[in-house]
Amino acid sequence: MCLAVFVVGVVGDSFRPANMASISAYCKPEHYTRSLSLVRLAINLGFGMGPALGGILAHGFGYHWLFWVDGVTCIGAALLLRYFLVEKKTGPKQSEDVLQPIEKVLSPYRDKQFLIFMLLVTLNSIAFLQFFSMVPVFLKEAWHWEENIIGFLIAGNGIIITFVEMPLIFHLEGRHRKISLVMLGALMIGLGFMLLNFVPHRASAALLCLVAITFGEIFQLPFANSLVIDRSSASNRGLYLGLYSSAWSFGQIIAPNIGMNVADTWGFSTLWYILSGFCLLGWLGFWWLRRAGFEKTI
Repeated sequence: MCLAVFVVGVVGDSFRPANMASISAYCKPEHYTRSLSLVRLAINLGFGMGPALGGILAHGFGYHWLFWVDGVTCIGAALLLRYFLVEKKTGPKQSEDVLQPIEKVLSPYRDKQFLIFMLLVTLNSIAFLQFFSMVPVFLKEAWHWEENIIGFLIAGNGIIITFVEMPLIFHLEGRHRKISLVMLGALMIGLGFMLLNFVPHRASAALLCLVAITFGEIFQLPFANSLVIDRSSASNRGLYLGLYSSAWSFGQIIAPNIGMNVADTWGFSTLWYILSGFCLLGWLGFWWLRRAGFEKTI
């Protein structure tokens, strides 16, 4: 079982940076953020449909059929990609012209500003991912909500992203600096966690927290992804996106551990203050990078 999970994890995590890097090959630079949002839309639709379909298959037909369907859909996706997409080994020529100044940085590990950006992304990922791991526990333990109501609340994240993100990104892209929107996203995520310490224990209060964190995600994730693509070149884009993906993977590993231990030792209130502090540190760091010309080097 452990070996199978390891293989699936390796393949899945290998797919993500390559998938993001392919966006630069199939779209123009001015459409990067919108393309990333479209990919996120597809992912969130999958997250919304996957658990429901998995539950139906596991409950009605058994786990055996669940794994068969999961495997067939993955193989089908691979065949569709192979059949419909013509492979492009480099991005469009115009993107190379835009990205030429950054060609001097051959490795992301030598790009000091990018490493600082990755540290800030990790801090924000540790905070943001608590929404899926610790907020449900908090609503159950502290507010005594039923599991089905908690499930509907968490599902609201995907619903908002599905209907709001693409139109909002279309409106924002090109009108505001990307790193400024990333900063706004960090503040909104921090605000969402801070609200849990001050709002009454009602559904409307939890919904307000959901909206703040989800809009923080919408502002931050697509534009942060786009900044990484802009920062890299055709020759090292996979390295940059791989490091970016690793930052989020590290956040996924450590976030539940931090959340559970802090909540168990000092309580949920302290946890929300700490997560808000992480987001504030992220905002300050992104502000410093903006002043240092992080986005201007594109």
